[in-house]
Amino acid sequence: MVDNSSDIRKTFNDYQDDSDLTLMRMYIPTGHNRENRKIEDVSFPTGSLALMIKREKDTLIPRGNTTILAGNTLILSVPAYRGENDGNLKEILIDTDHNWCNCAITDLNLPGNILISLTKRKDENIIPQGCTVIHSGDRVVIYK
Repeated sequence: MVDNSSDIRKTFNDYQDDSDLTLMRMYIPTGHNRENRKIEDVSFPTGSLALMIKREKDTLIPRGNTTILAGNTLILSVPAYRGENDGNLKEILIDTDHNWCNCAITDLNLPGNILISLTKRKDENIIPQGCTVIHSGDRVVIYK
């Protein structure tokens, strides 16, 4: 049976928009605990599936016996998060007078119940690390 009204040129992003599917990109640097291990021997988030591996200029469809190498980028489908009433997200606009401006996250001495979960800088979303420096104009999303 063929659906003639359907566009067969869908991408993973099209499916992600239509469902509770989230795509996750995972880069494997040298020394990573998944390096030189087979897909079937690696623990991934519950309900996830390794969809593809980008290896140099090649795109591989992984199987259980596919070995993950340093320099690979794995694309996983993971279940979408559906949290309700389990915390608060708050967005803070950082201006030049804010005490976080030009500070690395690790130097902020945040209370244990606060996590900076995202930094929005112009058109870029940054997943912050301790060394991430917050700049004037950033929108910092905290989880509390």
